[in-house]
Formats: sequence, structure tokens, C-alpha cells
Amino acid sequence: MIFRAGLLKGVPSSDHLVYEIEVINNAGSVREFVYVDAISGKVVDQITGIHDALDRRAFDAQGAAHPGPNYPNNPFWIEGDALPTADIEANNMIYASAETYDFFANAFGRDSFDDSGATMDAIFNRGDQCPNASWSGTYISFCPGLTSDDITAHEWSHAYTQYTNNLIYQWQSGALNEAYSDIWGETVDLINNRDEISAPVTLRTNGSCSIYGSGNPSNDDSVRWLMGEDSTGFNGAIRDMWDPTCYGDPGRSH
Repeated sequence: MIFRAGLLKGVPSSDHLVYEIEVINNAGSVREFVYVDAISGKVVDQITGIHDALDRRAFDAQGAAHPGPNYPNNPFWIEGDALPTADIEANNMIYASAETYDFFANAFGRDSFDDSGATMDAIFNRGDQCPNASWSGTYISFCPGLTSDDITAHEWSHAYTQYTNNLIYQWQSGALNEAYSDIWGETVDLINNRDEISAPVTLRTNGSCSIYGSGNPSNDDSVRWLMGEDSTGFNGAIRDMWDPTCYGDPGRSH
């Protein structure tokens, strides 16, 4: 066949007379289409035939009110594009989305939040209601400085909650909804081995607030069970699951 190199990527290139070779293995875990130049024998391109269940898209809101002017027709990044990108915020969000997917797949056997392989759309650089991050029912979105792994996993966990127990966001059910997101977000943060700040992940001390937030007394040098300690948009943690009273939250239900 005639194969235009660079066509799928959208860059200028040249036509090649190629052989298309389908490469597979007996286990079914490999299926690649390799395009070999019929004259030179060099590989012109290679396209995977295995479609991973993980399907992410990232969008840049460019400082606009979320979801921004380019959603959903002009993604900044889609599954299969090169990583990392040139944008640290996007990278944080994309990596953490995969870590969240893997956590729920490995722990609970779910294929994305709807258990049917739904595309995970995430928007960074939104410019309204900041600092904030949210799950809209369709996508997650972040103000600048809030795409840390725990907050990204927190927002995706709201999606998983919606498609499982569907806890309404009010009173005790709303408190449980938010608590689950905090717990799963911190769990992903603890197991992904991708520390965003250089701080100990040691056990916390009873009756003490962490120095990585604004709680009092702040004398515990540990980031464990904090929410948002890596996020520059919040200037430190915003909640403490070890001792909720550090941030004025109730430690128990009455």
C-alpha cells in the first residue's frame, strides 16, 4: 500500500510504498501493525491494534470558565500520545488518572468509573471558582496548582461513587461521599510511589497536626493522611484524616 508518514500525527512528510505486517502472539496480548518500506526495508510507522481499557483525555481550559472553549472537540492530550507533555499540570493530572484507574481496577475489578471503560476526561487550567477542583458528572476539572495525585484521585473517586452507591451530596450521605474521595485519594497517594514533595510518609503522632498544613499545633513532620499537601493552589493541606479537628472538621458524627 501507499503509506503517508506523519499523516496521523498531522505533520508534513512523504509517501512510502510499504508492506503492512500484522504482528501477534498466541497469548493475545500483542497485536501491532508495522509498516515497512518496500524499497529500503526500514520501519515507517507502527500502530497498536490493542486498545487498552484505560482511555484518558486531557483538555486545557486556558484560564476560561470550565470546561473551557475546547471541550470536547480539541483535546490537549489523548491516550497513546507521548508522555510527559510540556505542561507539568497536565502531566500530574494524566498520571494520577491512570493511577486511579489502576487502583479501582485492581482493588475492585472496575473498568473505569462506569465499569464499562468510560473515557476519563480531565481539564486543567480552569479559571473560575478558584482555587477549586470538581467532578461535574462528565469530567473532572482543576484550577491551577491543584492537579496533585491525591486531589485528582479524589475527584475521580466522586465519579466512582456516582456509579456505585450514588450517595447524594448532602448531610450524612454527602459527608460519606466526600470522605470516600478523601480516603481513596490518599490511598492512591500512598501506593503510587510518586512523591510530589520531599517529605516523610511516616506514621503520624497522636494529638499533633502536620507542619504541611495550617492546623494547630503544627509540629508533626509527616504528610500521611493529609489531603492536598502537594497542591500549590491551596498552599498546603486542606484536610487531615488523621485528626480532622486540625482543620476545624468534626472528628466524629453525633
